Amino acid sequence: MRSRPITTGLVVALTAGVCITSTASAQSPGLLPAAQNPTQTSDNASRLTRRITVSLQQKRLEDVFAFVKVATGAKLDPVWTSDREAEGLDRDAIISLEADNLTALELIEQVLEQLPHNGSAPTWQPGKSDTLQIGPRSRLNKYKRLHIYDVKDILKEAPDHTRVPTIDLQQALQPGGGSPFQGVDIDDGTDPAEKKYQKARSIEELATLIREIVEPDQWMENGGQGASIKLFQGSLIITAPDYIHRQIAAIARSKHATKD
Repeated sequence: MRSRPITTGLVVALTAGVCITSTASAQSPGLLPAAQNPTQTSDNASRLTRRITVSLQQKRLEDVFAFVKVATGAKLDPVWTSDREAEGLDRDAIISLEADNLTALELIEQVLEQLPHNGSAPTWQPGKSDTLQIGPRSRLNKYKRLHIYDVKDILKEAPDHTRVPTIDLQQALQPGGGSPFQGVDIDDGTDPAEKKYQKARSIEELATLIREIVEPDQWMENGGQGASIKLFQGSLIITAPDYIHRQIAAIARSKHATKD
C-alpha cells in the first residue's frame, strides 16, 4: 500500500495565515440539490459560503482539501483514485493559486480547473449526509436521482390575435339576433389529437434544448452515460446526477426571474 505524507502540520501552517469571513447572507442557491426547498440552506452549504484569503503554492490536492475542511468546517467527500478505481482525483496533484476573498466553493472550483483529466472533467455535487462530493463526472454519474420538472407554464402558448372580430351593429340591435361578433370561430376545427401532438413537439424541443446546453456529452440520447429525459403529460422526467440537476434548476430559476 502506498504511504502518504502526514498533512496535519501543513494544514495548521496554512490555516494560521488565512483570513476567513462568514457570508451567510450571500448563500448561493446553486449549492442546493434541485429537490430541496430553495428557501432552506444546509449547514454544509452555509460553511461553503465562508470567504477565504490564502496563498497556495505547490500544494498537494489532498492537503488543499484538508485545509478547506479545517478552515471552514465543511464536509468534503473527494472521489479519489484507488487500486480498484483508476478514474478519480489524484491525491498528489499539485495546486498553486491565490485566493483573494473567495468563498470556499469558489476556491474548490478554481482548484478543479487546474486538474488534468482524460475527457471526464471533475466537478462537484451535493452528496449524502450533507457533504460536498467532488470528482470526475464519470464517477459522479453513478449517483443519479429522478426528478419531475413541470414545464406546462413554460410551454403555455400565447393567444392567437391574428383574427380580429368585427361587430355587426344591425345584428346586435335586433331582439334575439344572436352574437354581434362575426368572424370568430368557437371551435377552430383542429383535431384534439393534433393539438396534443403539437404540444408534445414543443416539450420535445425543450428537452432537446436542455440536452444541448446542459452537459451535452452526458446525455444517453447523445451517447453519454450520465442522464436521460422522458416526456410525460407536460412534464420532463429527468434521471441524472445532482451536478446536472443543479444546472437545470439554475435555468428554471432564471426563467422564473425573467417572467417576474
